[in-house]
Amino acid sequence: ALDNVLDKLVSDKEKIQKTLHKLVTYTNGNNLTTDSNIMKYMDAINKSDFTKVSAWFDTEYDKVDTDFTAKEEYDIIKTYPFSRKVRGNPLMGYLQSSRRSSVEPEVELVYLALKWNEIQSNNANTYDWEVWENANRYNEHKAAGRHAVLRMVMDTPSSTPHTDLPQWLHDKHGTNLGAEYNTRYGQGFSPDYTYEPFYQDYLVFMNKIKERYKDDPFISYIQLGVVGHWGELHVNYGEGVKKLPLWPELKKWFDPWINGFPNAIVMMRRPFIVAKENNWGLYNDMIGNVLSTSTWLDWMVNGAKYDQTGETGVIVPYPDPWKVAPMGGEFTSSTPMDTMLITDKEITLGDLKKSHTTFVGQKYPDKTTHEDGYWAVLDTIGYKLYIPKVRLTKNASEHKIEITWTNRGIAPMYFNWPVKLYVIDFFGKVKEEITVDVKLKTILPEETVTSVANLTNYIHGVDRLSLGIVDPLDNKPKVKINIEGQENNRRPNLF
Repeated sequence: ALDNVLDKLVSDKEKIQKTLHKLVTYTNGNNLTTDSNIMKYMDAINKSDFTKVSAWFDTEYDKVDTDFTAKEEYDIIKTYPFSRKVRGNPLMGYLQSSRRSSVEPEVELVYLALKWNEIQSNNANTYDWEVWENANRYNEHKAAGRHAVLRMVMDTPSSTPHTDLPQWLHDKHGTNLGAEYNTRYGQGFSPDYTYEPFYQDYLVFMNKIKERYKDDPFISYIQLGVVGHWGELHVNYGEGVKKLPLWPELKKWFDPWINGFPNAIVMMRRPFIVAKENNWGLYNDMIGNVLSTSTWLDWMVNGAKYDQTGETGVIVPYPDPWKVAPMGGEFTSSTPMDTMLITDKEITLGDLKKSHTTFVGQKYPDKTTHEDGYWAVLDTIGYKLYIPKVRLTKNASEHKIEITWTNRGIAPMYFNWPVKLYVIDFFGKVKEEITVDVKLKTILPEETVTSVANLTNYIHGVDRLSLGIVDPLDNKPKVKINIEGQENNRRPNLF
């Protein structure tokens, strides 16, 4: 009898699954006790009476009459506890250099330093995209579902003499291209941003960059970038580096980036007027330096004289830019990490909250030496999308689910990724996907919105309902909702 049962389990697998689903639907959907016609075989299984089970398999068991009628009406409300410790969400958190050999499991953002001389070298007509992409592990990170922050840098001070511009530019323009420097910031080559032929070459290069990358959803944020040491729109002119040009001439270096990358959000180091006009975000590369961060925050409220050119009306009041675009930055190298995350930990966390910071990097705490601070920062910054309540209703005229959303973080999620409701059958298969109408980037901290979806193919008590926020990069659910007990589930169950 046992051998016969085992044979049937293999040969009748599909028929058995359909029958099991039919019986469970019948009992759960009607909320009734299983009738005696079914129960005797369930008793037989419980008692390992394989003779009775074998006899049942020899019948037309799949035609058992269940007379299923689903419940006509219900009104159910479920609530869910909040969890702050949801780690490893996309588009936020720690920003790690793309060139590092390994990536921390909770890191979902990588930093791409775009250096002109890594894409072109001695030939104005040759673009070594694959060389630069391989150095940055571009395709590897993209395949892993991470997102990127891109910053074009034409002048990175270092400990040795060097240039970040292609050799062909030096050969073409000679000393007109700029000058070498050796200051307390380090050594390097500062371009002459007033030299028009250089600017024209830059426009050609920018057009090539946009042709290749402008539609790639992997690049989610762009830090401008381009001008000055580290692309931060300042140079050490006090030690002989040529000053930056006045704003009308300087601003044209940013024009190619305006609406140039439709899938990405642009950010600037200070609240320049071009940032305000285009609803760009900002970044603070002095996180942890209390004075510098306070000054940076004050710029947004009051504006400031641009210290590089002495101009007013260039750095302008730009209150609450975080409501429309992200705030980023990295920890300063001017202050010991012990000071920032042990002695002044609460001050540092407070400044991150005041800044409504979404991501921090490339420099951020080391998990092994500053574990408490590492997690405290990660648990503070970015969005914390949370569903406190769901209401499931059915009556004669409608069958729907109302989902209440809130944000317990300090910043919105800045992209309206698709939200899907999955109807999952008894066997764990998705039998329907329903689009939920909710604009995620409009859910500001501590604000609440409700979305409603109509159900057409859901059987309560049999099917499950789960929710997914889908990343357009690979069309997979990516965002973990801050629900306790489901911290690592990218498609949490609601019912």
